[in-house]
Amino acid sequence: MPKNTLLASDALIYKDLVESSPDLICRFLPDTTVTFANEALCRALEIDRSELLGRHFSELIPPEEVQPAREKVGSLSPEQPSSSYLLVFPLANDAAYVVHWKIRGYFDPEGRLLEVHAFGREDSERVTAKQAHENERRRAITLFDNSPEGILASWDGIHIDEANQAFCRMTGFSQEELLGTPLKELFSRGKQKRGLCLRRFTEKTGSGETVVEEGTFTTKMGEQLFLSLLAIPVREPSEKGKGLYMFFRNLTALKENEELLLSNIEKLHAAFSQTVEVLALTVEIRDPYTAGHQRRTALLSLEIARRMGLDEETCRGIYLAAAIHDVGKISVPSEILSRPGKLLDIEFSLVKAHAEEGYKILKNVDFPWKIADIVRRHHERLDGSGYPQGLKNEEIPLEARIVAVADTVEAMASHRPYRPSLGVDTALRFVEEGKDRLFDRNVVDACSELFAEGYSFESDGAAPALLH
Repeated sequence: MPKNTLLASDALIYKDLVESSPDLICRFLPDTTVTFANEALCRALEIDRSELLGRHFSELIPPEEVQPAREKVGSLSPEQPSSSYLLVFPLANDAAYVVHWKIRGYFDPEGRLLEVHAFGREDSERVTAKQAHENERRRAITLFDNSPEGILASWDGIHIDEANQAFCRMTGFSQEELLGTPLKELFSRGKQKRGLCLRRFTEKTGSGETVVEEGTFTTKMGEQLFLSLLAIPVREPSEKGKGLYMFFRNLTALKENEELLLSNIEKLHAAFSQTVEVLALTVEIRDPYTAGHQRRTALLSLEIARRMGLDEETCRGIYLAAAIHDVGKISVPSEILSRPGKLLDIEFSLVKAHAEEGYKILKNVDFPWKIADIVRRHHERLDGSGYPQGLKNEEIPLEARIVAVADTVEAMASHRPYRPSLGVDTALRFVEEGKDRLFDRNVVDACSELFAEGYSFESDGAAPALLH
């Protein structure tokens, strides 16, 4: 076969490969004029090829991306002809197409850039996960600022680093006055009879215990309040010392008139729900890949419990327990929670300890439901293969058996740093195959019926009405 014929044949093969590639491929001149674009790139940008060729690449990206892109191209040299970066393309429907680009420059013998070849692959999943994490972070901040509970946070266990509006209203201090103030100074104001003892609860939180206390507190104006305090230790490798979250509830009126407790029971339930939600987001804000996991698990647990005919008060307890079933992950270093790939045995042991750690955090909180027990046992399995206690069958409370199925289905259906989503169908098939061995048959049947009737994680939203 003549040499020219072979070259023509090779060129056709190369063109077919480029055109059929799912990757985005283009070539452009040093001034960013596009000289070639394959079909995949045209589809991604929703632009006809005839409209794309001859245009400047800088016209196709947002204005804020133009200069960084030009700098990337300008950094290419004969010694370092390749580079890579993330680029966001706007689409016609106001959506965005996120691409990880690898570019390579081709130079003449004098070192002048002749042309740039670019190869792109969609990276929207990572950006979506990052956006989900950012949404949860904003939601956590909103809940922190608007919670009816007064909340303080200290990252070193000595000074105040965060104070929400409810605490400021409760005590008369402004945020400017509180931030940076030593906790010792705040809790030693005035002559307090039965005052909250800072030394006592910081000693306990410093050793990893959750503390629930009641006592008096002196406001800025000298008024004596009777407060309930929930103090939770926070262990974070990047932070100095052992920090803590402090949740305050003003019980002054209840102390003066105990009968108000009965008439305000629903308000207290709503306050419990707010506290639970803040605790849940405290966990999720440290782990972007589980953003929303606890809330979706809680909503599915609630619907399973209702499908099984449980009373609304029991359903309420199941929902709240599921909403903080991973609260023990506060004790797990954040870099382990979000690490891609398989964990070492010792790291996996730390993650498995979250069920017991969650129990330790919640066991002294006087919830009207057995939330601590449910959190402790949501990883138990009927055949005794679960943890932390290896319980079997009826030794596992029904509430924990419900959360176990909901947690498993949601986790398998969601993206994780060590694997992509397996899908709802795969998750349902797994729990079906584990009926009577790992999972309660009645719980699995109720879960499967819900999805068969159209239940979807996509439709999850605000907490149900029974919690307000």
